[in-house]
Amino acid sequence: MELKQLTPTEKQELAFTKKRVMYNNNWHKSPWYELAQKQFMDRLKALQKTQIFESVKLHIDNATTVLFNDAYLNKLHSIITDIYDDLPLYPDAAFDKAWSALEIAMNLYRKRILDGGYTETDKMMEVICKQELASLFKDNQELKSSLFKLFDIMPLSVARFAFARLFHHREIEIQSHYGKIKQRIQSLLGDQVYNGLCTKYQLTDDQGQNAKLHYASAQEIRDIFKGAPIHTTEKTYEKLEEYKRLWFMMSGVLYTARNERFHGDNFSHFKSSLSSIKTYGHFYYLLLFTHSLLWTVMLRLSLKSGYPDFVTANQVQTSIDRNIELYKMAFKE
Repeated sequence: MELKQLTPTEKQELAFTKKRVMYNNNWHKSPWYELAQKQFMDRLKALQKTQIFESVKLHIDNATTVLFNDAYLNKLHSIITDIYDDLPLYPDAAFDKAWSALEIAMNLYRKRILDGGYTETDKMMEVICKQELASLFKDNQELKSSLFKLFDIMPLSVARFAFARLFHHREIEIQSHYGKIKQRIQSLLGDQVYNGLCTKYQLTDDQGQNAKLHYASAQEIRDIFKGAPIHTTEKTYEKLEEYKRLWFMMSGVLYTARNERFHGDNFSHFKSSLSSIKTYGHFYYLLLFTHSLLWTVMLRLSLKSGYPDFVTANQVQTSIDRNIELYKMAFKE
């Protein structure tokens, strides 16, 4: 391989490729901490924090009694406790576990409360957001307000990920999921809105123009999540309904990110020349939103199961509010 023929970017990737091979052979000698990990640990030290994530604080006696007498809920809660083992350095792995717990919680809710219906994952997510969480929020407006504030702190990297995965094919992918993703989002947004956004941000052969399109499309996606009207080239559409914004996040972003990681269709996020402190902000956000949805579903499940003392709306809201505070403290964009 002639190094002089490689671009600076290719040389950097070659160096990291060799570094990963060397780590493969000598991983047992010492952990691999790249610049991103070092920057993040320095950030924690500057903040005088060992963690920047807050769990839902349960009443010990009440929660213990409920869990001891409900084997299914107890099993689910045991999975939730695995989330914390990967923090603070591996929020990507913690996100994986949080999503698994959320999916199990939704399936338990589906079987226990919805008579076993809605076996298709995306339909289950739609019903949870449109029907069950919307009903929960009628009596818990402050919890709803806190949950929707998560959209206000969305990093641009998450919005970029969303648009790139939902509206474009990837250049490097082992197993294509674009067709399924497109089908889910077309169903959610409607054909006119989906096709209008695709046309508005159609990539070209001009890399400079594409960079501008990536940035503009990410900003628009973030605005849509925040509740702004949707602007295509031809028409302006009303903002998405609240339940659709949650469904869009759950199905379009979190579920897509989970599938990509589950199928191993991505480079290592923290053993890469592209990793940075923003990589941490990206995955902490995915973790934070998934964890918040998880406990909101858990709250609804416990209330419908006749366990009003297992977890309260105030306990869930306090966790969300504190995590937003910690996120803004750690990742000022």
